[in-house]
Amino acid sequence: MTHHLFTSQPKDFSRQRLELSLLFIFLSFLPSFATTPSQDGLREATGIINRFTGGTYTPVLRLSLPLTVEGHDQYIITSENGRLAIDASSPVALCHAFYSWTRHCGAGIMTWSGHRFDANRMRLPSAPITVVSPYRDHQYFNVVTFGYTTPFWSQERWDEEVDWMALHGIDMPLALNGQEAVQRIVFQKMGLTMNGIKDWEVGPAHLPWMRMGNISGKSLDGPLDDEWVAQQVKLEKHLLSRYRALGMKPIVPAFSGFVPKAFGDRYGQTTKVGWDWINAKHNLSNYRLDPVNPYFVKVGRLFVETWDSIFGPAHYYLSDSFNEMTVPSDTTVLTAYGDSIYKSITEANPNAVWVMQGWTLGYQRKQWQGGRFEALVKNIPDNRFMLLDMATDYNHLIWKNGWNWEAFPRMAGKEWVWSVIPDMGGRTQYNGVIDYYANGRLEALNSTNRGQLTGYGFAPEGVENNDMVYELLTDGGWTDRAIDVAAWIRSYI
Repeated sequence: MTHHLFTSQPKDFSRQRLELSLLFIFLSFLPSFATTPSQDGLREATGIINRFTGGTYTPVLRLSLPLTVEGHDQYIITSENGRLAIDASSPVALCHAFYSWTRHCGAGIMTWSGHRFDANRMRLPSAPITVVSPYRDHQYFNVVTFGYTTPFWSQERWDEEVDWMALHGIDMPLALNGQEAVQRIVFQKMGLTMNGIKDWEVGPAHLPWMRMGNISGKSLDGPLDDEWVAQQVKLEKHLLSRYRALGMKPIVPAFSGFVPKAFGDRYGQTTKVGWDWINAKHNLSNYRLDPVNPYFVKVGRLFVETWDSIFGPAHYYLSDSFNEMTVPSDTTVLTAYGDSIYKSITEANPNAVWVMQGWTLGYQRKQWQGGRFEALVKNIPDNRFMLLDMATDYNHLIWKNGWNWEAFPRMAGKEWVWSVIPDMGGRTQYNGVIDYYANGRLEALNSTNRGQLTGYGFAPEGVENNDMVYELLTDGGWTDRAIDVAAWIRSYI
């Protein structure tokens, strides 16, 4: 990380440190079985840093700062008795602070291609360094990453990714493993046979498009293997335990209205849907409940209740009913969909936030104009809906159709996350518009139409590629200043 990413603010923290020292002395006398969220977070963060450094470097680790800056994570790096000291507002901020300073010193890096750490290159700051993220949320993953890259990852590989996330300052990952186990339980409770459910299922690598309603049917490498489904449940429980210990805010799945053909045969009132641009050639399709169908809310509520009973309650739930499919022209139908999705989630979990992907707003811009997006979310409280505006680079460089937050001013007042798609289709070529990935975020931060811009992220369709782009992107999530690209590249090299 280059110097411009830090704002140095020397302060006297002696009183705060004394209070913290007394707190940790008190905690040290607690019984070993008595743990707190802070202790769990410190343990997770310490483990991540130790794995990154190979146990060769042990800084002073403290989670000391409360979330006082409108919930935005922050950290302070300083020296204390000849050792590196980090105060942070969360375990993720602690990990990211250590990693940022390590890169700033040229002492190491962690990428998908490999990592290194050289303790001899570590230095101590000459004055305290304070960093406050301009964003509340730091989001990661695309729904289709779970098809292009991760469907056969082991727990060990996933643990490496969680370490990577924390060191790179990510605190809002998509967490979509295990969805099919929940669906099987839900549709069996609704009276469907397992054969009827399995006839609907596709293979693991195709699941993202089934989840978004574009395709279905066991002819696409399905049905799912029972052992794989069970492994995904075990994996998701493990990941969620780590996410929660780190203070992350995982986004988990909700019901989007898509059901097996057998459901329509039993109950009726389903609509056949699919990818319009490919459906004519390949007859790929799925089945979606109409929003006024009372089973929409019933099934959706049962889905969230089942999810929460297996994995524990979440706060953010993802539901997409129109991704790359025809958007209804009747705004009353769209409002009915929005109402049904939101009701199905919040009847099961009253504190939940409905999350939706924003790819469709740019990719299908004409279909969403004329008040259609506003109609979809008009009855949803502003702080109970979040849009992942995941393709600002495509708005700017490919479609050239302007920003979503201006086409739909202030994102209809809802919370939203600025994001990019630096990898389309799981490709592995080394490219990227570096200037935009460094500073494109400033267009939104400085816009009068930014509205409730709460987050920053990146939504690659595939990962394990192009490490440099992701190092740059993660730096951008922790500064509201422009990055000097030439200086950054010299530092990276």
